[in-house]
Amino acid sequence: MCFFMGMTFTVSTAMALEQVREYAGTGSAVLGASGFLLGGLVAPLVGLGNAIFISKFNSLY
Repeated sequence: MCFFMGMTFTVSTAMALEQVREYAGTGSAVLGASGFLLGGLVAPLVGLGNAIFISKFNSLY
């Protein structure tokens, strides 16, 4: 599965940068920053989900 994700992400990035060829540096910066932004938004949600799972698991025993 990771192989296909790697193939999909690289091709989609190349296709996106092809659309903004004259502004390739800006397009690459926006794609990079969006990855960091998404990671920053998802990380607290993962931590919150883990806390909920642990509290439910501890209440069973």
